[in-house]
Amino acid sequence: MADAGGDLNAGPSTADAVVAGAAERPWSWHLVRVSGLVLFVILPVHVVSTLLLTDVADWSAELVAGRWEDPRWRVLDWSVVVLGLTHAALALGRPLCPTGTRAPLRTVAAIVGVAACALLALAATVVVFSFELG
Repeated sequence: MADAGGDLNAGPSTADAVVAGAAERPWSWHLVRVSGLVLFVILPVHVVSTLLLTDVADWSAELVAGRWEDPRWRVLDWSVVVLGLTHAALALGRPLCPTGTRAPLRTVAAIVGVAACALLALAATVVVFSFELG
């Protein structure tokens, strides 16, 4: 006769499996999800402000310089670029180097990917934060 608490031989509940699964995920998996959510919020702001409210034919260096006089626009534009790079680099890591690939090759690919992402992020940082029209 089973007690009121349920079957003692039953496996872990679905909620327990979800919590255990999340704890076993690598940090990169979590960072891809968080960066995706942040991009989901800031990309519409960026697209609306740059493409819908301003005619693309009117874009010039003077317009960008005027927009970037406000540090909030610089931070928003920089965040879009850096978060997009980070999100893409981390999300492409597994498909480009599947688990079956030999460890040295995975390591080299990871180093090249991180170095490329860091170099592009550094270039974007220099451009966004040192841009002046002279």
